[in-house]
Amino acid sequence: MTDNNSYELQNSKQAQQVVYGYPVPIGYSDEIDLGDLLFKLASQYKLIFLIVAVGTLMSVLLALSLNNVYRQEVIISQPSEADIADLNVYGIDRYNPVESFRRYYDALRSQEIISSYLIDNELIKKLYPDSGLTISQKISEFSESFLVNVIEPLPNEKNGLVEFPQRLELTAEHSNEKVLSDVLNGYIVYTQSLLLESIAAEQRSHIASKIDGIDNKISLLRDEEKKLREFRIERIELENKTRIANLEVEIKSLLSSAELDRSHDIVLVKEALKMSTKLNIKKPTYLSQLSKGDTSAATEINLAAQQELPLYLMGTNYLQARLQELEERKNNEPYVEELENLYVQIDLIKNDATLAELKNRKSDDPFIEEFPGLISQKAELNAATFSFKDVRFYRLDKKALPIGKLVRPDKKLIVITGFVLSSLVAFCVALIVVILTGRKAKSVSIGAEK
Repeated sequence: MTDNNSYELQNSKQAQQVVYGYPVPIGYSDEIDLGDLLFKLASQYKLIFLIVAVGTLMSVLLALSLNNVYRQEVIISQPSEADIADLNVYGIDRYNPVESFRRYYDALRSQEIISSYLIDNELIKKLYPDSGLTISQKISEFSESFLVNVIEPLPNEKNGLVEFPQRLELTAEHSNEKVLSDVLNGYIVYTQSLLLESIAAEQRSHIASKIDGIDNKISLLRDEEKKLREFRIERIELENKTRIANLEVEIKSLLSSAELDRSHDIVLVKEALKMSTKLNIKKPTYLSQLSKGDTSAATEINLAAQQELPLYLMGTNYLQARLQELEERKNNEPYVEELENLYVQIDLIKNDATLAELKNRKSDDPFIEEFPGLISQKAELNAATFSFKDVRFYRLDKKALPIGKLVRPDKKLIVITGFVLSSLVAFCVALIVVILTGRKAKSVSIGAEK
């Protein structure tokens, strides 16, 4: 029995040595006394306090070293008809509040405008005075926190887009809340001025294009009117030439007829002269006088009755004079009554007042029907002044104030977190120290027993 007990005791000691790695006395228990453990942990209060104090102090220093970051916001709404009235009064294009605010919204989101605003007004230096970043990096950093959000109407759930916003919120974050408020308040004004300049430039371009179109149309109308005038001149000259030619033919015909009449009159006068000579009629004589033999009596025939007598009764004196006049006549024109009227007509045609006016006309503008309307349109375009100084693309609902909302860091949370973490670390360190101290004491006890 003794040998068996000795053998079992030896096996038990070897098992304990395998489990714990060092000799353990018989009757040893590995149960933990919680009260004893807490007492031993409490004995390490100096170490715990030191670690907690150092951790908390470090969290306080960390919180104090971090810069406060503030958020500022500006809220604007769609303008009224009165706000953009000058766009329609002093410009040439038509605008309404909905389209105007949409365009302003697009301009506010333009990265190019944001960059030019920060650079032109030297706001980069105010926002990042001691930063080692480049200008583009500074602009990029600011742009990351700068947002233009639509708050009315709510965005579409499908794509999150609003085609025609009615109310916007501009937000940004920075450590200098005073500078940030100035940046946001100034940005909405700066963007509006750039947009107005852009609209004025667009309208000037439109006006120049429209005026060029009007000038081209006027030029075409002038060319067309000039060609019509030249055609009228050519037509009138041709018509006048034809009329004159016809009148000249008529004159020539009348002169030819007059010449035939003269030749016929010469023949008649000669025959009558022969008869008068045979009858010894020297002066115009009635037949009654001729029967009495009184052929030398003074004529009692007045000029109005001359044609009632046969030609031979006019007497040789008259007939000889008449024959001499007919034979010596070089020109029959004075004896053709119609010629005077024909020559007057030719003279009128040659001095055609209408033709003279067409040839001497300095400008065809008064004769172009569309000309007054085109000149009026051109004058209206040139009268555009682009006086947009009273135009407002927005209504300011809320401006950014010098005092912003702190968004980070939460210094209280940092200190509390530091205290909690340092407390956990302190507890763990104290626990390790207690365990190591207990093991060391047990090892010394076992060694003393041996």
